[in-house]
Amino acid sequence: MDLKKWFEQSGTTHTFFARKIGVNRMTVQKWLNKSSLPTFKNYLKIKEMTQGQVPYEEFLPQIQSSTTKS
Repeated sequence: MDLKKWFEQSGTTHTFFARKIGVNRMTVQKWLNKSSLPTFKNYLKIKEMTQGQVPYEEFLPQIQSSTTKS
């Protein structure tokens, strides 16, 4: 599950979440917009807050392998 979906399902506000893990609300917005990645330390806090429902891979950019036909 990604963080955006977790917020929708849990009903937790971005502000409350940010305060609980020690960042500001704009940082959470950047994570949701994928314009910034959480540090590993912050990811551990995210994992704790979401009870492991948001895996770290959700924050990593999608890498597409391109194949070319001969």
